[in-house]
Amino acid sequence: PVCNTCYLRALLAKDLCPGCGQTRRLLRYPGFDEPVCRDCAGAGDEHVCLRCGAEEALHYRGLCARCGLEARLVELLGGPY
Repeated sequence: PVCNTCYLRALLAKDLCPGCGQTRRLLRYPGFDEPVCRDCAGAGDEHVCLRCGAEEALHYRGLCARCGLEARLVELLGGPY
């Protein structure tokens, strides 16, 4: 268990994955000696924006801050800008 601040910090932290060499969110998965990205670990896509696929903290109905803001503005203003 971790506090909310540390949890959000971990969701936003990215580095080069030792498996694929891409800059991604790295986590420790069973069977791996060091943190790897979810694709290299074969893990599910939790905490990934449903609209753009960004590995970010989700803020609004499964969307990252950017997509959530756009969705909310469309709801409030009645259409795409």
